[in-house]
Order: sequence, then C-alpha cells, then structure tokens
Amino acid sequence: MVVIDKLKFTLVPLPKVVVSKSGNVKLNCAALGKKEIIWKRTGQNLPQKYVVYYQPTYPNGTLLLRNVSTSDAGSYTCVARNLQRSIDATSVVEVHKNPTSCSSIKSGRSGSPSGNYMIDPDGKGGVTPFSVYCDMRDKVGVGVAVISHNSESGTHVSNIRGRYGAGCYRKDVTYAGVSSAQLAALTGVPQTCEQFIKFECRPGVAFVERGYAWWMSREGTRMDYLGGATGHNGMCTCGVTNSCSNGRSRKRERDSGLLTDKSTVPDSQIRLGDLDGQHEEGYHTLGKLKCYGQA
Repeated sequence: MVVIDKLKFTLVPLPKVVVSKSGNVKLNCAALGKKEIIWKRTGQNLPQKYVVYYQPTYPNGTLLLRNVSTSDAGSYTCVARNLQRSIDATSVVEVHKNPTSCSSIKSGRSGSPSGNYMIDPDGKGGVTPFSVYCDMRDKVGVGVAVISHNSESGTHVSNIRGRYGAGCYRKDVTYAGVSSAQLAALTGVPQTCEQFIKFECRPGVAFVERGYAWWMSREGTRMDYLGGATGHNGMCTCGVTNSCSNGRSRKRERDSGLLTDKSTVPDSQIRLGDLDGQHEEGYHTLGKLKCYGQA
C-alpha cells in the first residue's frame, strides 16, 4: 500500500498581473503533495527569459519573467502533479507601455508611493526606457522625476596655485543611471524642469560678471549666467533683482537660484577661476535634477 499526500495548492499566482514594459513579473506557486511543478503558456511556448525557482528564496515553483515586452503578455498556468493526479492555476499577465513621466504615473495611479519606476519619455522607437526615482510628495498632486549625480555635496575650492585663469577649475557632473540622450528625452516631456545651483566666494574673487565662472549645459555649451538669471548673460540672481552686495559689507558673497531652461539643463560641468590667492576661496553646490508636470 502506498500513501500519497493530498494534492493541494498552498500558494497560487494572482489571477491577473499588470506590469510595465521592461519590468519583471513574479508568479508564485507552491503545492502540498506534489511531485513536480511545471508552467505552461496558453497557445505559446514560455519566453526564453523565464526562470523557475526551486530554491528556498522563493516558494518552490515560482515563475520569474525578466524584462518583459508586449509579446510576453498572455495566460500562464502553474500545474502541480503527483503520480495520480494534477491540479492547475492560471494567471493572466498584461504588459502595458511604460509611462512617459512620474507625473503621468501620479495622475493615472492614485495613491502611487514614492519609489523607482521605469519610464519611457519619448515612447516607442526612442531612447531605451530607464529607471528614475519618482517623488510623489515634493509637489502637491504631481509626481516629480528626481535624478541624482556625483556633485551634490557643497564643494570648497581655495588657494590653488596657478588657478587664476577664467574657468581654470573644472568639476564634471555625472548623472546616475541615465545617458545624455535619456536626459534630453526626460526634459522634453514635462512642463517644468529645475536644478538648484549655488556659488559662494570671498569678496574680490572674480565671478560670473567678469567671465571667470560659468556652467556647461547638458550638450556642453558654455552658459554665462547663474541660477535665476536665465536670458541674462554675465549676471546672477542678485544682479537681476538688484540685490547684490558691493563686496564690502559681507565676508562672503552668495548667489543661488534655479536653472529652469529645459533646452540646457541639467548642468554637466562647473567652471570657476581666480582662486590662486591665499585668501581667495569659493564653494559650489548643485542640486538634483527635478522634472514634473505633463506637456
């Protein structure tokens, strides 16, 4: 006499799973009394990129579909069987196009939490979809795409021998996880992109108005204005607002503002000059790139 355990599911895949293109799908399946678990796909073979887990990390029989495309949509059936019988459970996988922006995610999926999402700003045939951090709380009711980089901390520059010439100090800015083409696509979709920039220096250090300091656009073009002075070459925010110090009443000159021209942001490089004297020093700070709103 052979006694066989009762065959029953202890974990079944969800009846329906919705995923964006290039995302991953995990369909859990586990059964008591099974000899084996297999997966089938209605009318088609399983995608070549599938993985079935039998390790303790996931329930035995979990199906993982990696980097899905629209061709991976369909019905997937988990079949558990032993020597006498089999049982099955089916899950329908729907693959949606990647959203164009964090704002479209926020407006289309009420209650979406902040986190990393795949977006495709210029749609099919454009740049490869990429992951961004979507801040769903920064702007009320609007999702904000946030791109980090390697120069976010305030950087001190001082008394560098030979650093007198215009733009002789150079700091390259590298953005995390995105190419220049993807940055251009990202800034082309939303209504608003912004990046905070701040310069500080001791009075007497040559600044942007004398052509010693500037920043470079994402395409590598020299930009001779600072944050808040878009369209005013050789000027900074306080120059536009007529609030600059005469250099005598303050120990340190400060200027900060937002870069907002979508055709030029984000900043790809910072250049400073006139920093070779014993008492000449400066600081620069560059914020994350933030894009939000829908075209």
